[in-house]
Amino acid sequence: MYVIRLSEQNGSRGSIKLPFDVKVLDMLERTENKTDVIHYSPFEIITLGVDRS
Repeated sequence: MYVIRLSEQNGSRGSIKLPFDVKVLDMLERTENKTDVIHYSPFEIITLGVDRS
């Protein structure tokens, strides 16, 4: 699994629709849920897990 960290730097809210499911991870890289839509808040750090296959 690839681990990707995203951070919102402009102080805005929004969402990202992905063409495939990703795992939403906590900062210790434990799976919280699986989704294809990521909602983000101002200055939030989001950790995603993407399967290699």
